[in-house]
Amino acid sequence: MRRDAMSDCIDDRIEGNFVFLAVRATDGSGRRAGVDLPMDPDELARFEGEQGLMAPSDYRIDGYSKDGIVGRMGFAPFRDDSPLEDVNLLCRAVDAASRSDPHAADKVAAWAECWEVDDPRVLAGVAVRSAADPTNMAVTAAESGRAL
Repeated sequence: MRRDAMSDCIDDRIEGNFVFLAVRATDGSGRRAGVDLPMDPDELARFEGEQGLMAPSDYRIDGYSKDGIVGRMGFAPFRDDSPLEDVNLLCRAVDAASRSDPHAADKVAAWAECWEVDDPRVLAGVAVRSAADPTNMAVTAAESGRAL
């Protein structure tokens, strides 16, 4: 799927009820990065099929969504060719969700969480969103570039 098409799909999904999709990946060097992405539950199954969503042993039910629907927590791999672009894309999707519902980030903790990612583009994206919530642990990750 092309990057712009993927962005369009994600933007469409965040118009509805929020469901967590946690994305985790490595960038080939053993470093990991991830974000919690709010998704429309009606589109989650299609996303799972398109992206090859994986559900490891700690797949679990999460307790929140915008309209009281129990959320789902899943894990998906990044594309091998551009993992940091995926991080940036998903960060923008979370930002868009927060703009459509000013309280969405507070309600679903829709902030990026970075583990041992020292790419300045990723850290800058985390810092921008974390600035709205100084208590967010992502600030620590953005400042130090080390695991939370």
